[in-house]
Amino acid sequence: MGARDSGFNKQVAEEAAAWFVDFSVGDVEPDQLASFNEWLRTSPIHVRAYLQVAALWEDAELLKLDAAELEALARQIASEGNVIPLRQAEARTPVVVPNAVPNVSVPPPQIPARRVGRRFAVAACVSLLSAIIGFAVWTRVDRGLTYVTETGEQRSITLADGSVVQLNSQSRLRVSFSEQVRTVELIDGQALFEVAKNPARPFVVVSGKTRVRAVGTQFDVYRKSAGTVVTVLEGRVAVSGDTARVSTPALLSAGEQIVVTPTAILPPQPTNVEATVAWTQKKLMFDAAPLSEVAAEFNRYSRQRLILDDAALDEIRISGVFASSGVDYLVQFLQQRFDVTATTADGQIHLSRRPRSDTP
Repeated sequence: MGARDSGFNKQVAEEAAAWFVDFSVGDVEPDQLASFNEWLRTSPIHVRAYLQVAALWEDAELLKLDAAELEALARQIASEGNVIPLRQAEARTPVVVPNAVPNVSVPPPQIPARRVGRRFAVAACVSLLSAIIGFAVWTRVDRGLTYVTETGEQRSITLADGSVVQLNSQSRLRVSFSEQVRTVELIDGQALFEVAKNPARPFVVVSGKTRVRAVGTQFDVYRKSAGTVVTVLEGRVAVSGDTARVSTPALLSAGEQIVVTPTAILPPQPTNVEATVAWTQKKLMFDAAPLSEVAAEFNRYSRQRLILDDAALDEIRISGVFASSGVDYLVQFLQQRFDVTATTADGQIHLSRRPRSDTP
């Protein structure tokens, strides 16, 4: 579906970007806010355009620049002479900032000097934002917005349709919505989805060869090296995988969990939902979990990685609730309860059995 067919166009993208610039520099008066609200109510396309601009700007590297860097960027942009400064909106007309405007003389806007640098820097990004939207959203290419969390980081994301994603540590998520389907790819890690209901536009999470299809529900997807674990908190979902053994999707209801491996879809099982989503409260809950699994979970939240130097340690089973940041407490627990010794080297914590003394 092309840009014209779907109702999206460059004009809408530029209007959304211009409004976002005004809000970013604090130039919106009460009467202009009313005009903005009227612009939003004109069409759902306007709402979607503004949300896309905001999401793209949130991930932009420019936001990481400090004031001095912004001023330097502004001076560089001004010297190139290819950006029109945005006027204060006396009568609200969407501002268009083209990539290059030769032979056009624009009077300088009446803006305090301390704000010129930031306004130039923001304005310089309008064309880029519009171009990105025009290419990646309006023309419906497969590449979408990507969200990433680092070690120990968690993030809450509100998608353009109102769905909310809680992204766990060391995770990567790509969003690619179309008019027919809302597709999200879990590239790495774990995410909790609270899906906005829309029966006409299914919500599909892809994790490797696993597909989770929902309309309006809440579920957790954890992509592990051995397969994908899907847990349903509310509603129902359909889970399918790339395996010849199962031709129809498995249906999961609230309180059930399923594991999908490259070769099989295991039967749904009742599960402890609280333990599955404990990570959203920065906690880890284990029920007779092997130590290797426990170590792998803690390693997602701490830069001090736990290394099992003795394979026999995997016979240890751990039950309990731990703070996800409490790797030191876990090590102390292992030393006291399981006769384990810990040695720190090169930022890693090596675990092994404490040597037994031959002395009676």
